[in-house]
Amino acid sequence: MTHAERHWAPVLNKAWGIDAVLQPLPGEFDLNFLATARDGLSCVLKVMCEGCDAEFVSLLCAAHTHVRSRDATVPVPAVVPTTAGESDGVRRALRAHPL
Repeated sequence: MTHAERHWAPVLNKAWGIDAVLQPLPGEFDLNFLATARDGLSCVLKVMCEGCDAEFVSLLCAAHTHVRSRDATVPVPAVVPTTAGESDGVRRALRAHPL
């Protein structure tokens, strides 16, 4: 298990209530993990790089939300609020369709 996996697994559990084992996935400039939860749920945790432009992240989240609102059958990730209801602050997630 890498340092990043050891760091982000508890964050996923605390912020989204998902107790999962993380497996690194490729990404251009961010961290991506396949999160396999103990209950069988599989999702993707996307962690944008530190210092990433907040407007870019907001645009990405808005684009995903817009596409899903127009046609839920399009396989685009959903923005998932934290258990505290945060979806427009620092903590937000992109969850892929069930894998």
